Amino acid sequence: MTVFECAECGRSLSRDVELLAQLPAHHADEVGPGEMPEATIPRGRYAIDPEPFTHAQVPGPPGDIVLHPEDAVGLLEHPDERRSEGCCGPEGLFGINRICPCGAEVGTLLADCWTACELHLHPTRVRAA
Repeated sequence: MTVFECAECGRSLSRDVELLAQLPAHHADEVGPGEMPEATIPRGRYAIDPEPFTHAQVPGPPGDIVLHPEDAVGLLEHPDERRSEGCCGPEGLFGINRICPCGAEVGTLLADCWTACELHLHPTRVRAA
């Protein structure tokens, strides 16, 4: 089991989670407008995204840690409200939108009707404990 913590301050940012062998398929294209997709990752698990994730239209490095959003602990919304834009929830396209209470930008929540439902923790901003 693994707990992810902030690389800046060491605060726990997740519950104990167990690694999946691969990132499951996204469900976003299976729902209609205004509906929320199922979470990509089951509760209590995480996966490593082998592809670069796009933050603010700029690809990041591969290796994001992808969690069920409810497995996060203590994350706060980014103070820049534009980063959490979306019609039904945050799209995740406008930059990192979740911070540690210490202020470090650590992850991106996707939870809009047309996106996958998952939390991406940035691989260089968190560490496994």
